Amino acid sequence: MVKSFIRQAKSDNARLEAETARLAGEQECSIAQIKAMEAGAQLKEQQGKTDAIVKAPPPPPSSSPSSDVVELTSDSEASAREDPHCRSR
Repeated sequence: MVKSFIRQAKSDNARLEAETARLAGEQECSIAQIKAMEAGAQLKEQQGKTDAIVKAPPPPPSSSPSSDVVELTSDSEASAREDPHCRSR
């Protein structure tokens, strides 16, 4: 009787382990599907934004083309200009 109890427990344990593995596989598959759907939604949203930019009329030409020009410098360049002892590498 003890042997049949042990045999049944081992069988139940094996069945539960198989079910756990199956559910883990389903969960991984579901996670992958969700990530794929999110990526697809982001792609669709980005494509919509790109299409809107492409279809938008061009801005009117400005009378002074240099008025919109701004010189960009990094913080290290700006501090190097301010501090004569600072040497950039």
